[in-house]
Amino acid sequence: MAYHFQFLGAQVRGEPAKARKIIEGVLAKNDGNATATAKELGVSRPALYRWMEFLAIPTPQRTRSRALAAAEDPKATDDE
Repeated sequence: MAYHFQFLGAQVRGEPAKARKIIEGVLAKNDGNATATAKELGVSRPALYRWMEFLAIPTPQRTRSRALAAAEDPKATDDE
């Protein structure tokens, strides 16, 4: 069965490994932000999640924002 992946205007036919590498690279570049990754790839966020499921790419876990972490840990912003 042939699969058709289209990201960033490039077509990857029958090569899920290439599609997986593209998605993982863009996810890493966007610090796991699925919304930014989907936008950069030119697909909807639900479509990105479907491709991630199909290609067995783990979904990014939500993390606390840096601002929240800094507010909870005063040493994180201490200038001394």
